[in-house]
Amino acid sequence: MAFREMPQLDRIDRKEEKRMGNDQDRERKRPFAIIFLILVLLCMSLTACAGQGKEVSEPERVEVADSVSEPGTAERPGSVSEAEMASASDQTSSGKPTGPDGMQPEETENGKEISDGLEAADRSGSIEDWARAFCRRDGETIAAMSGDKVKETMIEKDLLMGGEDGYSFGWSSPWPWDEEKDYEIIEETDNSAVILYYAWVSDPHVTVWRETLTYRKEDDKCIVEEEELEMLDHICTGEEYARAYPHGINASRMNYYEEEDGSIGEALNNNALREKDSGAYDVLFAPETAAAYLLNFLENPNKVSASVEDVMQEDGSVLVSFAFAEDGSSLKVKMIQPYGKDGIWIPQDDLVNREPERKEKTVH
Repeated sequence: MAFREMPQLDRIDRKEEKRMGNDQDRERKRPFAIIFLILVLLCMSLTACAGQGKEVSEPERVEVADSVSEPGTAERPGSVSEAEMASASDQTSSGKPTGPDGMQPEETENGKEISDGLEAADRSGSIEDWARAFCRRDGETIAAMSGDKVKETMIEKDLLMGGEDGYSFGWSSPWPWDEEKDYEIIEETDNSAVILYYAWVSDPHVTVWRETLTYRKEDDKCIVEEEELEMLDHICTGEEYARAYPHGINASRMNYYEEEDGSIGEALNNNALREKDSGAYDVLFAPETAAAYLLNFLENPNKVSASVEDVMQEDGSVLVSFAFAEDGSSLKVKMIQPYGKDGIWIPQDDLVNREPERKEKTVH
């Protein structure tokens, strides 16, 4: 918020200086303008009366007198002022009047410049707008799209902060930083939606958040009536795994490995090698612990157990099997070591066993 406000305040100061200068110049010219205006209006009235053979009526005299204000007094609504005469020909191509410095005047409300709040209301027409606003932490748009109940709940959770003077939203990290890439709308109907967000910390490390929304349309705007945010950072069942990775790993932002320079896996590998002596990244140098850490499994062997198959694949990868005790499901994850034998392990889809398998319960 502060970084957006500072340039705006500087612009307001410059406009204020120009306005004050123009006001002083206008005050010096005002007596001459008033005299000129009186003479013009009287001449027009006398000419009109002479042409029509009648005198100026009392209502017309009142209108002429009211059209000229005393110096230093406010103009009446509908009266012709010197400023209006000066700006009558000063129009923009859109037909809107310009200010003293040639800029279009900004709309105001209660004496304040309207900030992103009203602009936010204009870009709140779809769930896509909500998701993008979520990622860029746009509190004004989130507040504009939230019903009273959702707004109150978010404020209670310290997710939405502020009030009449404006709203802020979210926190620094983990957070889905990229409004272009860090969300995916996986389900959408006329009144509900499910969005996956990919929240980052600088390691880099990514976690999936799953948001479920119920909404209504009002004047072509989307108003969210119910919102539930689930942070899938301690996965301990096959059902949770499927909720976090409905399309698998490779086709999502959870794919740390990309065959190009500057991939997130490469950055993570460089950090891990640089800090190897500290032990902070030790989990990434063994396939089973790397899989559990990068896929955000619960660190509890009584609920999530892992085992590595002895047979290494032709491409140097290994398969890690996970068993989830709570729902009896199991899963195999392919682990690769793309940055050399001294590098970290990265999870990939096992194309044969991509979905968690549930053990069928035997009936005795």
